[in-house]
Amino acid sequence: MSQLIEIKCFDGKNFLQLSRIDPRKKYKLIELTNKGFYLVGYKNHISFFQKYEPQKFLKYMPEKAKTKYNLIYTIDEPSVKVNESYLLVIFSSFQITPYLPEDPYKRYFLQDYEKASHYIPSNTYILRIADIGGVAGGFYLNTNFDSTIEENVVKLIEYLRKKYQIKKSSTLLLGYSKGATASFFYSVKHRYKSICVDPILSDEYHIKTYNDSHFTQGMFPETKQEKFLHILKQKELHTNIYIVTSEKSQQYLYIVESLKHSKTKKRVNIINSLHPNIKVHPDVGPNTKHIVYMLINGIFYNTIQKKSLIIEA
Repeated sequence: MSQLIEIKCFDGKNFLQLSRIDPRKKYKLIELTNKGFYLVGYKNHISFFQKYEPQKFLKYMPEKAKTKYNLIYTIDEPSVKVNESYLLVIFSSFQITPYLPEDPYKRYFLQDYEKASHYIPSNTYILRIADIGGVAGGFYLNTNFDSTIEENVVKLIEYLRKKYQIKKSSTLLLGYSKGATASFFYSVKHRYKSICVDPILSDEYHIKTYNDSHFTQGMFPETKQEKFLHILKQKELHTNIYIVTSEKSQQYLYIVESLKHSKTKKRVNIINSLHPNIKVHPDVGPNTKHIVYMLINGIFYNTIQKKSLIIEA
């Protein structure tokens, strides 16, 4: 099979967008994705799919992007270097507008908390990893195409942590929505400190309400419900997991229900934001940044008290 596939349509949308409304196109898209082909361009009614190879995909990413362990990432060095530094790992969320863009950078490498370096300790390295997997992103989890993603994410974090001589206790995972799914997963499984902003721990809502708008069906070896049920029954949760959510979010009940599967659920720190601008799940991230930056500084400086909180604004 060629490393580049062209699909021509005359509907004025790229093939991903058309797959949202045409079951036959969606079936074809799932078939391509499970063989490692991802949309990389759209021009003159033609959608271009390229087989994933990190070196070839670097041209779609920021100039400073690098590749290691089959992943693409960027690392921003701190403005101040001292004997001991911190490492903040930021996992990306979904691109909402425009929905399912043909640009893989916009689709797989959204720059959440773009100004984080302005509000956290100056001696912090910031690692961002592209989530190239699935149609709109793979939640940084193993897919039907690549069963080594989870292993490689940990390898990359550990490689950079050791390269810059950063303690594991000074490493923090952060993500919102899809990115929070990743920060929660790696924190539970590998005991990193984490801030998880409204994680998606079940695909049920988006499958039933939006006809699988995240393109998760047929892409993964197991559902999120199965994955997190398994890991939460096996792994003991720890007090360095902070879940920022809102009872107004559609994900709130799924989060609460998932935590019930762990005998140590009370050790997780839950912050329930009642900010008036939060109406639905996509509102949680933009309206809780002040909480997130407070938590980052509190965790790194070891000044925060661990407990459940309700914050109204």
